[in-house]
Amino acid sequence: MTLVLETGGGVQNANSYIPASFVLTYLTTRSRQTENSWSTLTADQQAAYCVAATDYIDTRWGNRFKGVRATYFDGAQAAGLIEFTGQPADTETITVGDYAYTFVAALSVLSGDFEVLIGATAADTAANLTAAIQEDTNNDIYSTNIIANQNADAAVDATTDTQINLSARVEGSAGNDITFSTTAGNITLTGFVNGRDEGSQPLEFPRSSLYDKDGVRVTGVPLNLKHATAEYAVRAANAALFQDPSVDASGRALIEKTIGPITLRYADGATLDLLIKPYPAADKLLRDYITTTGTIRG
Repeated sequence: MTLVLETGGGVQNANSYIPASFVLTYLTTRSRQTENSWSTLTADQQAAYCVAATDYIDTRWGNRFKGVRATYFDGAQAAGLIEFTGQPADTETITVGDYAYTFVAALSVLSGDFEVLIGATAADTAANLTAAIQEDTNNDIYSTNIIANQNADAAVDATTDTQINLSARVEGSAGNDITFSTTAGNITLTGFVNGRDEGSQPLEFPRSSLYDKDGVRVTGVPLNLKHATAEYAVRAANAALFQDPSVDASGRALIEKTIGPITLRYADGATLDLLIKPYPAADKLLRDYITTTGTIRG
């Protein structure tokens, strides 16, 4: 389980308000470290429960938090590198996205492959491959059937002529998945990374225009939110925070009540909000950040 911590500045791909170590410190301070066996859980289990607690907070309370999400990300193109440490051998290949290129000592007129001529030096071969990816020069250095690569653009590095800088043609995280491989022993690849989708931060916090009950501006990830996340996390270690209710064929909740020796089971028209289990110790920690519409039960 990979936990990506929201540090308070709006972290791309963040999925937790707290690290697992925060929960143990929080519980230990209150002599509760063995609650739901927290102190003996594996690191992966603890991280998963922190993520589950964060998901719960954002899902349950997200549309009732005051203010708005603070950070908006511009989209970014994924980038990769091709580095020639020497010359590729005849018929060795490199794949960039959906396009496979074959290095050859001499171009074949009838070949159906995307052929790239091996130059006199590694720098020349890098230039030839760049031209093939871009389809931006004459056909003396690559086969006539080559078309411009639709997945990535290429440019020889301004200071290192044996390095090709690649960038995804479109912005977004999908660029990180562009196929990238080679059979050449003298070519080193750095896979496509840092593609980013345009949009707001993934979590509800940090927020703009958020103030506590005393009128003090709340920034970053406030301590009470961290404490609430810890409380929800230790409960998640015992059972799922959101649990599907039993319902009848019409979708109404089924309620069980025992009166003496008799157990009654009947349908109820309760709304979803009434079916959410309250966690008072955690819920009340968030009261400063929640709109006054409705109440925080418990």
